[in-house]
Amino acid sequence: MVYLNDSCDPLETEHPFELIVYPERAEDLPEARREQGREWLRIDFHRNGAFVDGGCVAFFPLPDYPIASIRTGQSIEGGGEWRAGFAFNAEPYRLAYEAAVSGEPLARGAFDVHMADGALVYVKKPCEQGDTDAKFFLHIRPERVGDLPEERRGSGFDNLDFDFFPNGALFDGRCAARVPLPDYPIASIRTGQHAGGAGELWRSEFEVERQRAALVERKCRHSRVGGNDGKEKTGFCYNPAKHQRQRRLRDGVGEKLQCANFSSYWPR
Repeated sequence: MVYLNDSCDPLETEHPFELIVYPERAEDLPEARREQGREWLRIDFHRNGAFVDGGCVAFFPLPDYPIASIRTGQSIEGGGEWRAGFAFNAEPYRLAYEAAVSGEPLARGAFDVHMADGALVYVKKPCEQGDTDAKFFLHIRPERVGDLPEERRGSGFDNLDFDFFPNGALFDGRCAARVPLPDYPIASIRTGQHAGGAGELWRSEFEVERQRAALVERKCRHSRVGGNDGKEKTGFCYNPAKHQRQRRLRDGVGEKLQCANFSSYWPR
């Protein structure tokens, strides 16, 4: 890892750099770090860098195991901080982005929030590094409190807060993050990004099954189906308690038909 600054103030080098490395395989980490799934390194400029022609440069060797993503930055007392991150392989997130934007989001905001393949997918276009800096909060309220880990039952929701890296990537002026959801039935979700302290940059809240039913119905209302009389008619979907997805004709002409496959929107 190489850090460069063309116009370097010596004071900017007095504070250590932080380098957080997320491996492709947790077992590649030192044993003490495997549960956390990351390696946290501190870089001292005076041991790893030098001043050159009014600027400064620091070198720091990376671990030799395959790396999924990196977060790095520097906290400067009284002068704020800077943060950066990147994924070594953006292709899985590019694919998640394309799959997500092919359907309607569960919620719109600074990031649009989609659900696909048992995960929430956060997408943004255009997207810059600064859009990914703030920590994301993700609170899952289950249909049954007993499905929560024992330590979370008192609060009534699961706290799955996360950083954009190692859960996402920037590519072609866009970004996507993917966070797997618990496998228990979910009643509602609250998500967004912290602004520091107690503030929030943005927030979205939605009831999962209600949003599912609304989007399935809206999707089907744009479908065209044929009746027994050979004419095309606009159909609609309904989503009863058992989450059946069927299509009827508005005027009752024709047979009941199965709706289009919505598995890309609502994996069960």
